[in-house]
Amino acid sequence: MRFNSYIFVSALCIGLAKANFFEGFQRPELFEITELNMPTIRLNIDDEAYNRFQLTYKCMYDTHPLNDIENEDCYSASWNKYNEILESLVTDNIVDTSKLTIEQQDLINNKQEISYDDFKSIITAASSLPMKEIFSQRNLYAYIPLFEEKKASLEFTLNGETIVKEKVKITVGGKYTQNFEKPQFNVNIKDDSLYGIKHLRLRSEVIDPSFLRSKLGSDLTTVLGFPSNHATYSKVFLNNDDMGLYLLRDAIKANWVEYNFGVANTTSLYTCDLMYGDSLFYNCVNEETEEKDEDITNFSNQIENAKTVEELDQFFDTDLYIKWQAYKYLTGSWDHVTNQHNQYLYKDGDKWLDILYDFDSDLGAYKIPVPAQTFSEESLEMDFPIYKLIGLNDNHPKLVEYIKEMVTTYFNPVKVFPHIDELVEYLYPYVVEDRTPEDDPTARPGHYLRSDHKIENGFTADDFLKNSEFTNIFLNKYYTETNYDVDEIFGVKRWIIERFRFVCTLYSIDCSFASEYLEGGSFEIPNTESTDVVLEEHKEGCSSSGYICCRTTDCEVVSSDEAGDWCMEGNLWCLISKNRLMDKKIAEENSSAANPSTNDGECWSLAEGYPCCQHATKVENIDEQGRKWSVENDDWCGIIEQEVPQSAAVSLQSAVRPQPAVGPRPTQRPGENPFNHI
Repeated sequence: MRFNSYIFVSALCIGLAKANFFEGFQRPELFEITELNMPTIRLNIDDEAYNRFQLTYKCMYDTHPLNDIENEDCYSASWNKYNEILESLVTDNIVDTSKLTIEQQDLINNKQEISYDDFKSIITAASSLPMKEIFSQRNLYAYIPLFEEKKASLEFTLNGETIVKEKVKITVGGKYTQNFEKPQFNVNIKDDSLYGIKHLRLRSEVIDPSFLRSKLGSDLTTVLGFPSNHATYSKVFLNNDDMGLYLLRDAIKANWVEYNFGVANTTSLYTCDLMYGDSLFYNCVNEETEEKDEDITNFSNQIENAKTVEELDQFFDTDLYIKWQAYKYLTGSWDHVTNQHNQYLYKDGDKWLDILYDFDSDLGAYKIPVPAQTFSEESLEMDFPIYKLIGLNDNHPKLVEYIKEMVTTYFNPVKVFPHIDELVEYLYPYVVEDRTPEDDPTARPGHYLRSDHKIENGFTADDFLKNSEFTNIFLNKYYTETNYDVDEIFGVKRWIIERFRFVCTLYSIDCSFASEYLEGGSFEIPNTESTDVVLEEHKEGCSSSGYICCRTTDCEVVSSDEAGDWCMEGNLWCLISKNRLMDKKIAEENSSAANPSTNDGECWSLAEGYPCCQHATKVENIDEQGRKWSVENDDWCGIIEQEVPQSAAVSLQSAVRPQPAVGPRPTQRPGENPFNHI
């Protein structure tokens, strides 16, 4: 009932019931027929693959040190390469081969394929680490590969008719978003296509409360004439499991090039990411071979040696690049920095073209967005060599020309607001299903329990309604009990109208076609004080940071912040906390701990804010007073001995912590793919 009223009021304000946003533009047939028309995609895999998929997420949770759950199914999983694990354990002197039988030694020496039973017997006989530690994410002896199934099939149902594709490859997709509860899928249709599309991307859009940003980005780039991908939505099932609502888009592959440029089987498409190099221009590899070939090497040399715009324009589409920068400015994009990711290069004849994709962080999402900023104030690339070569700044003639063109054609409330309204009305019932129950995100369709609690997993249908309009959502992400970072997510309409107003004034654009939306016009933007929503994210782990405590304090410090010093253990960040709070419950039960003595049997470590060890006996550190420390439940604990040196108390951190390094607090797990590694 509330939603019907909401839509009615919105429609009255806009004065339009439905918008023809794509009038005059032709998109691939798949996206034409699914615009405001929900399909269902069912991904079918056999029992072995289905169980492997489920086990992947179970093991990612159980083997994380914050959970530390014994699970033999993870140790015996089909993806484990026991020969490689054993080789590392022997190299690190974890496995003492002298304790093995001749038959067991032959298994290792002859490089025979080792079964789980053989592996387990070797570990039992000769390992100084138990099985749980060997497979823990704290170490790097084993890893969980990205889920992939090459023998899947797909059913596409629309308007009661079903199309079946028998030969399909499925992998879990995304990059940073792989850390969230709802998985994303890459779908490759072999030897066939779905309405001309061979490569599908199913994205959960979990970080966007509005569920609109990627869709609007694809729609805007289409009508503004950019080469980019297209998007609609789909319900998704994995076998009979309801996975919920997904964004459906195509992928920038050879098939995409053929549709957009008429070139079949191209080998001139390159994917770009910082993981491929450290250039301030582009870091790209061939999309097919994932290697740097002669063409991209020559391009890199050319662009790094170009001295003038005229030289650059001989081999690079400079106009398209400038147009992209204008688009990035209008949409507040911070996730398309030239030398980083979310972009491709395509060699079209003699010219290289820049292609951007993935717009879920645009339109004022995350960081600290400010609509009333100039291009030079907002851009993260003003000191980049390509910006300096082209001379990009607030008054660059071509940049200003493109900004004016976009504002007067499509990037304005007159065009975009009706499109948003029809999308919200269409999506609302599906979003309600996707985000129910509100109080337990892990019980929602397609969600899997993860170790790293992220507040975005819990966005609600109400957040969808509000953030698609004028409500800004603030995410206060605590990394200690008192310190937090803030991410702000602008209401989609609020960002568009505020950036529109600012640019119209800044560049003296004739925006009278949208006079009601200008400052002083009849359309009033709701006051932020009446609409802002603040959500808090509190984590478990070391000092409520969401990360494990470092086992030792003499690890190599990578960065430091208010929480403490950060190191790496295996492929995980760990924290040496500055402000480890005393366990109040233990303190109350041990009233004498307020003035601890060193008499035999007393818990001396309470004075340092740490409990005494209940079971752990392995000495991980000895402080300056000769007191011994171990680790229990992923935290420091003091080992009670018969004799403890009589000296003044010294903080564990101040006694042994290395010289702090300068650097930001880590915001995600390190590594090429944070999802893959244990």
